[in-house]
This record gives sequence, structure tokens and C-alpha cells, in this order.
Amino acid sequence: MNSINFQKLVSLLITHPIFQNNSNHLQVPIELQLAIFLRRISSKEDIFELCSRFGIAEETVYLYCKRVIIAIFFLKKTLVKWPTGEAKQNIHEGFKNIGEMEDIIGAIDGSHIVLANAPLKQPETYWNRKKRYSIQLQGIVDYRDMFIDYEIGWPGSVHNAKIYKNSYFYRNVSKIIKGEEYLLGNSAYPISTFLIKPFVNSQNPSQI
Repeated sequence: MNSINFQKLVSLLITHPIFQNNSNHLQVPIELQLAIFLRRISSKEDIFELCSRFGIAEETVYLYCKRVIIAIFFLKKTLVKWPTGEAKQNIHEGFKNIGEMEDIIGAIDGSHIVLANAPLKQPETYWNRKKRYSIQLQGIVDYRDMFIDYEIGWPGSVHNAKIYKNSYFYRNVSKIIKGEEYLLGNSAYPISTFLIKPFVNSQNPSQI
């Protein structure tokens, strides 16, 4: 993460109550807490190496990471929201310029977030087909790869289609998708009136 984006994230997080002091013990600057969190999730260092690098205890690392995660979670309603009005029209135009397809509102896919250790409860359900422990993220993005919706937390062994059919988006699709709008998905997702995916075994454009 570059310094501009880092400072932007600091400005978004710093107003959250979790970073306000409720005792006589002053918190370290949010910049340090965020830096430790980003290092924790982006590097291959184990917890002991991280503690040594910053000169802090293991419990302190977990505390800083917990604070940052809680604060980031509360940004969802502000930063990740379904487009309306002009924003929606811009997305339609963006996808049309890329692939000459009309009325596309987003692209959906899933991704695994690898866990450093096996969860204590039902670890076997988190063991994915790539032989790693993980939780799953289902994301819907616009033509710029900006998130407009996401679902997170399902165990790594669960199929994308099941996550999709149990997601907030799917359960409320009649309120979210307006008129003739479509999502783009891959073969893992069931085709429907609001989701299209690649044709199987098509040989040339005339077959599509």
C-alpha cells in the first residue's frame, strides 16, 4: 500500500470510537496499529517475527488487529454499496466499453482467504480443494474492479454456488436488481434471469 492510500485509510478509521481512549492508558498512534495489521495480513512472517520487528507482545498484535478489523467493518455501508442513478449508468457504460455488452451491473466471483492456522471448531470444513485452510469471499465488482457487494466468512470447503444462493444479494435480488440488468459470472454460478455466464463448448461467434 502506498503512502497516499495509507493516509486515506487512516483518515477513514481514526474517527471510530475503538481508537478513542477510555482509560488513563494512551493508545499508540493509529498509524502504528494499522501498519502492524497490514504487515500481519500481507507478509509471510509468523507472529513471533512480527512481535520482534515491532518490539511488542503477541497479545498486543492481536489487540491492534482486532481494533482495525472492527473499524474497517463499519466502513462497509459507507464505501461498499449498490450503485444507483448516475453511478449505475456509468457502470453500464463502463462494461459496454470493455465488452460491448448492454446492461451489465457487475461481475461476481469467489476467492479464498488463506488462514495461518486451522480453526479450533470444525477445522475440516475450512480445508479447501487447494489443501489449505481458508474462508471464502464472494465479491461483486464494477468495471473498475471496485466492490459494490461482498459476502465473507464461509468455510473454504463450501462450493461457490452454495455461498451465492445463501448470500444477502441472492435472497434480496428482487429489491436489488432493477429491470433488465445482469451480473457476469463464471461456470460455478447458476444461470438465471439476472446472471449470465460463458457458453459451454461454443466454437465461434455465430453459435452464441
